[in-house]
Amino acid sequence: MPRGNEMTKKCNRAFVLGAGFSKAAGMPLSTELTAKLVREARLGSRGEHGRYLRNLMRSIVKISGGPTGLNVEQLFDYAKLDAEMRKMAQQRCPVGRRYGCTPYNKAEMIEGLLRKLHDSLVRVILKEQKRAAIRRIQQFTRHLHPGDGIITFNYDTLVERCLDSHQVSWHHGLDDQKEDPYRVVVLKMHGSIDWIVAPRNQKMPKTFNLLFSKTDENARRGRQVPPEEIEYHCQLWRVPFDHVGPLDEMCHGLSTFELWQGVAGLGSFKPLHQLPGSGLTWARARGALSEAEEIYVIGFSMSPFDGMACLAFLEAIKRRTPRRRNPKRVCLIDPHADELAERYLGVFGPSLTLIKKGAQDVDWSTLLKE
Repeated sequence: MPRGNEMTKKCNRAFVLGAGFSKAAGMPLSTELTAKLVREARLGSRGEHGRYLRNLMRSIVKISGGPTGLNVEQLFDYAKLDAEMRKMAQQRCPVGRRYGCTPYNKAEMIEGLLRKLHDSLVRVILKEQKRAAIRRIQQFTRHLHPGDGIITFNYDTLVERCLDSHQVSWHHGLDDQKEDPYRVVVLKMHGSIDWIVAPRNQKMPKTFNLLFSKTDENARRGRQVPPEEIEYHCQLWRVPFDHVGPLDEMCHGLSTFELWQGVAGLGSFKPLHQLPGSGLTWARARGALSEAEEIYVIGFSMSPFDGMACLAFLEAIKRRTPRRRNPKRVCLIDPHADELAERYLGVFGPSLTLIKKGAQDVDWSTLLKE
């Protein structure tokens, strides 16, 4: 299996960004996102979706042991489990799936609700991003330079836009890195609101930037590639910043029913294999972490919903050569760093330094020059 770090082996510093990083600019955390998604989806309280969601949220609060902020990832997880249980219950139903209010029909209603919430995700992020205090992100990005690797789990484009404002060259580590690979690399681990997945034969506007297109050796020899191989039949594109919006707005005049926004979704299971280029992005992130002399984790809690990231981080550290087994420096920057320390020590080892601050309170000029 290719290691995928051919571009990031010169990475001296790797920065892992979670929702807590963008929170510094006013972007919502996962516990704040639930209410915003519900409002954006306009579910109401009297319709079937609204009633179901209200009852589900009450159940989750009871299970969680208190009325603290409801994590949107948790909401999606429980709703998916509930839908699965109802599909199982259909086996005990005396009639077929489509005959009235059957358990299977109820499960499909739940899945429809989740699709509505997922569709509202991009719109909420766009609204919040427009009013974000971008200067707080700029305080960080002005200290980045070629060879730095950004590993971000956020869908927003604040980092990229700030890099542009400083006239710092960057790329996503995909096909856009070919011109000059030694720049700041921004690896979007879960996708981005300015990405679009489109069929290979879809003609796209000239202003869109092709990020990933897989070559299949069998197809070169004239063999037909099975239709379920999304990674071949679809390509990944990036939309210019001034065109970013909901899918129907970005793709005006195109067959939008064949396109989808390049975001992996919500919940602990994210079908990243359906996002072309994700395999290369994750491989290069592992490469960056296995080569970096310094690693800074900012506002990323490595929660139970980030199981794939935990596995990838651990694999990257194990991959380091015996002579350079541990990075010279690993900084965990989070207001709750003490509570997160144990899970990070298990991955990064004793070189971990805790900084109990939010990203907005860090003096980056001092920290990154120490």
